[in-house]
Amino acid sequence: TSPATQKLQIEKGDIDVAVNLTPDLVAGLQGNPNVKIITGQSLDNMYMGLTTNPALDPNLAKKEVRRAIRYAVDYDGVLALTNHQAVRGPAVYSIGILGLTPADADRINPKYNPAKAKELLAQAGVGGGFSFKLAYGTGPSPVGITYESVAQKVQADLRKVGISAQLAPSEFLTMLTTYRAKKSAAVISYNQPDYLGSSDWLGQMILNTWAPRLYFDDPALKDLTNKANAEVNQGKRISMIHQILTRLVDDGPYVMLVQGKIQVVTRPTIQGYVYMPLGTARLFGVTKQ
Repeated sequence: TSPATQKLQIEKGDIDVAVNLTPDLVAGLQGNPNVKIITGQSLDNMYMGLTTNPALDPNLAKKEVRRAIRYAVDYDGVLALTNHQAVRGPAVYSIGILGLTPADADRINPKYNPAKAKELLAQAGVGGGFSFKLAYGTGPSPVGITYESVAQKVQADLRKVGISAQLAPSEFLTMLTTYRAKKSAAVISYNQPDYLGSSDWLGQMILNTWAPRLYFDDPALKDLTNKANAEVNQGKRISMIHQILTRLVDDGPYVMLVQGKIQVVTRPTIQGYVYMPLGTARLFGVTKQ
């Protein structure tokens, strides 16, 4: 059922719970006495992946260029696309996973600084600008906004520092197939967690999954990741996680764009509904009056 149809159904009472409404539709229900709006922190995120393979793109393969792109993105402007119903973690590591609080994310995250971006581009020898192909899937995303709206915002931000992102939309599965085949120079994609353990998240960023797709291979960072995954002292493990995330923000191939908050709309008769990051809802204890 489409989000617009769900909105009409929840307003009329034809359904008791609507889980797929977009932020603008939820905003239109504010103050409606016939519904309740429940907000939960999702672990799903949307990120931009940049190749480190010079054969795919010699400019993106440069560390300084990837850093420049991270400085060039107006992150607050991206979050505004969600009606500010979102947050942002570093790399592809979501707030709420071990070792990353909102305060940690604010400290580690790259900040919007177009002047610094231009400086880094000059250092990389591309002060006059360059272009690259940015692939993304059409349609909605797990974070409540379309890939296209984010891609257009990123394109506008990069244009301000002299970078031309050539948007290349396609059906999502087509984009993902090319990305998995390690043939994409740059993509906007998403991460939905299979597990809550930090080792799964760190592994995908550095050891497997996204890292090889983007030809990212850092032996020292791999070693630190393996040590962090084996560390049983939580304080030491968190310290290692912070080191890893800081390194990724400096040298990695990722640009976190949005980590969604989920807004679920229910009828007032539904009691005890709590959003869960894995599985959408904890139905034990949910009642209908």
